[in-house]
Amino acid sequence: MHIALAYQGRPVIGIVAIPEAGKVYFASKDNGTFVETKDGKITPLKVSDRQQIEDLYLIVSRSHRDDRFKALIDRLPLRVKNIWVA
Repeated sequence: MHIALAYQGRPVIGIVAIPEAGKVYFASKDNGTFVETKDGKITPLKVSDRQQIEDLYLIVSRSHRDDRFKALIDRLPLRVKNIWVA
């Protein structure tokens, strides 16, 4: 499950829950990114030092892909090997 809040077209808050893994990832603008595990432990996450979009990874869901989303992916300057399907 994932939800986000955007203000003026820019992300402000994001939450991704993965019940199977017992984890909730969350971030808010200017406050960092964290993961909470099922024991209640909250750990800050380190942001990658990669600077080029070509060096990033994109992880997409099989169940949430449509032609519009595929067109968006096709426009990104990612290397094909960096696209993971979950």
